Amino acid sequence: MSDKNTIIAGITGGTGTGKSLFCKFLQDLGAAVIDVDNFAKQLMNKSDSIRNSLRSEFGDKIFDLSGKINSKHLSEIVLKGNENFKKLNKIVWPELICNLKTSVENFRENGKGLLVVDMAVLFEAKAADLFDLIIVIDSPIRTRIHRLRKYKGWPEDRISAIISAQTEQTAKLEAADYSVTNNGSSDALKKQANEIFIKLMNDIK
Repeated sequence: MSDKNTIIAGITGGTGTGKSLFCKFLQDLGAAVIDVDNFAKQLMNKSDSIRNSLRSEFGDKIFDLSGKINSKHLSEIVLKGNENFKKLNKIVWPELICNLKTSVENFRENGKGLLVVDMAVLFEAKAADLFDLIIVIDSPIRTRIHRLRKYKGWPEDRISAIISAQTEQTAKLEAADYSVTNNGSSDALKKQANEIFIKLMNDIK
């Protein structure tokens, strides 16, 4: 048993692999969770520097009448080309990683137990050093596409754009401390979450 009382785990995997469901299962078991997608959306709406840079790059059309960022419209613009995706990341990621680091360090100093960070762009944003370990959720590409069509209602061009912008699953799996294959039922995924949770909690004093 180690002498640490916290573990910070980065949970990643390509879109449609089921990483958010895996995080929910860990949360149900008692883990604290940071959803980086929601984290980023909140940051984009409250950070003046990010908002000004986004307005300069993409125009006023990405803001709704209340002044908030229209995430759907921004996504449509970004997914039209890889260059727009890179521009968005260059604007958002530095401040996002800085704020995420603060949240992680605060948990490490004041929290106890397991904190999992649901982060699709963990490797793309070069954020691996923030975590004690990395768990990669993997699914066959056809299964991922089926899920995104069925549960998200996304058109094929959007699915292809998002998947092509993310790091290949093979590279993620090679860097993982744990890999989870999600090609069956949600109960099977839940079982794997339970097993990993028990292993990690046994490492916490």
